[in-house]
Amino acid sequence: MSSRITVFPALDERAPTVICMPAMGVSARFYEPLARNFVKKGLNVVTADLRGHGESGIRPGRKRDFGYGDMVVHDWPSIMDQVVKHFPDSPRIILGHSLGGQLSTLYLSEKPEKATGLVLIAAPSLYYRDWPFPRDLRILLMTHTFALIASVLGYHPGRKLHVGGTEARRLIYDWARITRKGKYDMIRKGVDYEKLSRDLEIPVLAISFSDDGFAPKPVADRLCQRMPLAELTRWHLTPGNLGCSSLGHFSWIKKSERLASMIKNWIEAVSST
Repeated sequence: MSSRITVFPALDERAPTVICMPAMGVSARFYEPLARNFVKKGLNVVTADLRGHGESGIRPGRKRDFGYGDMVVHDWPSIMDQVVKHFPDSPRIILGHSLGGQLSTLYLSEKPEKATGLVLIAAPSLYYRDWPFPRDLRILLMTHTFALIASVLGYHPGRKLHVGGTEARRLIYDWARITRKGKYDMIRKGVDYEKLSRDLEIPVLAISFSDDGFAPKPVADRLCQRMPLAELTRWHLTPGNLGCSSLGHFSWIKKSERLASMIKNWIEAVSST
């Protein structure tokens, strides 16, 4: 199995369940502070590693390759099936951080019935033209340089390059291609994710942080604009809003008690309608 889940049960197994999907290169264990804050608020939580990380049974390398499509088509359904077995009567909310948010958007655009709602945290549009100059050119150059390195090595040495972890070659190819074209047309043959995203109508809470250079407000907005029919709630938060000195792209997870309470209120509202 490519993805195993870790369960953080609340007292009421029928309470909403939050499924946390990580950012690129980040272990599911990193989200434990967030999970425990949700449990304190009465929510069930499930965390799962992305393919190739943490407790995933698959490791990328020269002889083991995979891309966005494998994760959306195989891993997300496997994770959701496990969640249903643990919490069959619970409303399900997918919470995706960065890459986890982008892939969760694709999954739910095809299978909207699988969740009551979607929470996107620090999840930006990848298309380079959505970024301000000169960040746009830097991102385009960076992703295509990484794709070239992955083609030579057979994998992406993210720890050495300080972006992601050890990632599959095709995943980095997909990342670079989406950055260049702004479309997800290589995910699954015969499936138009652009149209499916435009037709998605589920409740979506999108959160960005004022001190996050990896997902600034304009590009987080652009990802939301791919879902014009979604019931969108949009929060752009400063560290002061959450009573801390910094949030960034990752630090917010360890400072998430107040944020967990805010998200819980949104989840209860959309789960009761």
